Amino acid sequence: MVHLHTLLQNQIAAPGPEMVTFEYEITDPDPSTSCSTTATVTIRVNSINDCPVAVDDTIFVDALTNDLIIKDLIANDYDKDNPLDSSSIFILDPPLYGDLTVNNDGR
Repeated sequence: MVHLHTLLQNQIAAPGPEMVTFEYEITDPDPSTSCSTTATVTIRVNSINDCPVAVDDTIFVDALTNDLIIKDLIANDYDKDNPLDSSSIFILDPPLYGDLTVNNDGR
């Protein structure tokens, strides 16, 4: 028995479909015949681009502090497929009080 997981482990699917093939042989168990045949199995692996996951953050600020610099907003976020790009951060819902700015480098 061949486990598909074993064949595909440590494989990173490229964009678009990728083909994985293997060959097997079947032999007649009767020792008086030397009958066997081979076949090839082709598996089409379709890559899937998983969306990044943004995890909520909580920040506590002293009321007397004028500035707050958040150095790594995406430290607890992840993407299974690619490293996160900090320049892809966009403010969707601005804070009620004060200003929030994302620098060119995403910080």
